[in-house]
Parts: sequence; C-alpha cells; structure tokens
Amino acid sequence: MLQKICDNESVFFYADAKIHFCVVQKVLTFDPTKYIDMDQFFGFLFFTTMALCGFWCLLFLGSIVPYWLTYGLAEHFGRINKDVDPEEVREKRLYERDDIEMLHKA
Repeated sequence: MLQKICDNESVFFYADAKIHFCVVQKVLTFDPTKYIDMDQFFGFLFFTTMALCGFWCLLFLGSIVPYWLTYGLAEHFGRINKDVDPEEVREKRLYERDDIEMLHKA
C-alpha cells in the first residue's frame, strides 16, 4: 500500500520506505530569513559593548579628568594644603612608631 509521506510545495512523494527523502527535502528547503540572523545577534553584542565602554569613558572624562586638572594639580604645585607635612600624615611603619618596641626587624 502506497501512502503520501512528503507534503511539500514542490514535491509530492508516494512510497513505502522513502521517509528519509522527506527529511532531506525539508532540510534543503529551510528558509533562514524566518529566523534571527547571527549578524543581528553579533551586532547587538557589539552595540552593548560599545555603549558600556562609551558610558564609562564619558564618566571618566566628566569626573576624574576635571578633578586632576583642578584640585590634583593645585595640590601638587602647593596651592592647596601648603602647611601639611606629608611625613606627619603618612601612617608610620611598625619600627618607626614610638609606642611599639620591635624585637627584630626583618
């Protein structure tokens, strides 16, 4: 008894043991435009990466660089904190402290 096993637009195939032909025919007529392309996915990943990089670059250029150009340079050239000695502010090492007696300095 013959039965219809492959119903495609281009092929009507009647046979007993030719089921594999139907599977091959379906794979050969696969339409990739119905699904999302990998180009679109990679484009989304690229856009997301560039957006994050742009955000952090703008944040850096908008906050850190102006600080360096104003307060940091002024402190470096002595316009701010003239009267502060860096050696007094610095945390001393154990062997430099007066309240601790070192038995052995490595």
